[in-house]
Amino acid sequence: MRDLRFVWLEITEKCQLACNHCYAESGPTGRDGAMLPVDWCRVIDEVAQLGGGMVQFIGGEPTLHRGLPGLVQHALDQGLEVEVFTNLVHVLCRTTAPVALTTKTTRSLVFVCRAYIPDSLQPADHGAWPFTVPCVAELAAHGLDFTRPVTFLVGDNGSGKSTLVEAIAEGFNLDSHGGRAAAKTGRPNPEKTALGAVLRLETTARGARMLGGPRLKKKGFFLRAETAFSMTENLGGVPG
Repeated sequence: MRDLRFVWLEITEKCQLACNHCYAESGPTGRDGAMLPVDWCRVIDEVAQLGGGMVQFIGGEPTLHRGLPGLVQHALDQGLEVEVFTNLVHVLCRTTAPVALTTKTTRSLVFVCRAYIPDSLQPADHGAWPFTVPCVAELAAHGLDFTRPVTFLVGDNGSGKSTLVEAIAEGFNLDSHGGRAAAKTGRPNPEKTALGAVLRLETTARGARMLGGPRLKKKGFFLRAETAFSMTENLGGVPG
């Protein structure tokens, strides 16, 4: 078999919700089905043998399957990337903790491992904006490492959160005003921000695949709050 990119593994019909539109007809009365964890592991082995690159655990709500942590670890041990499709509604900590705390699991979901400014692009004057912003000054001096799939930036207004996030988006070939990677429309030839022009990203192998290839297959989306608000305001026709 050629070009086996990924497989969906519907490991359970259990779900906390009972949505009318659910294509899988999952719900609180659903079951895990006849396949045991050892059976799913055998399927994962076959995916790896066929050259597959990723397994996606779906349901139902896959975190309700007690064997999920072991299945995730088994897939990682076979060299596969892993995605878990969850609704995150009342997810039980005892079910997800073994997955969330596994370094190999979280690293496989990281697209960018480091943001930094090369010495050759360091500004001559660090006393000019945006390098006067504390978080930008720290980034210029030491860089920023990412070791988990989700990073929270916390700070007061004006502390540089948006400046940093917009520059990282630009480093991922996204428009600092927001939008998806494959879009051809939007601002024509947008100029990069002052920080975005010098910021460089070290990507993981998965991040590199997202950035490579034809334009229409590129992945990534920058959800910028200000842009989203302006759009909803215009569509609603109600100022404020």
